[in-house]
Amino acid sequence: MHKQRNVMNAIAHCEQKEVATELAGIWTSLTLEEARTQLAAFKGKYRLRYPDAIRSLCEDEEHLLTFYALPQVVHRYIRSTNAHSKLV
Repeated sequence: MHKQRNVMNAIAHCEQKEVATELAGIWTSLTLEEARTQLAAFKGKYRLRYPDAIRSLCEDEEHLLTFYALPQVVHRYIRSTNAHSKLV
């Protein structure tokens, strides 16, 4: 969630809803391969218009998708900063 907020801070307000949906698609992909494809498409689409957003996204790119190494059943709990409240 923190990374998504940082990226969204660099997006024009009028485009935030559309961009947020695309960005969320990266983390809600069913497989790591799909997530990587979504991430590459996102970077390609917005790299010229929003270089600061893409820079923020790429800073921790190696860690963004590590939760895909865990069983899919726990993905929804760990991709958020509020995972504890979802588990209880």
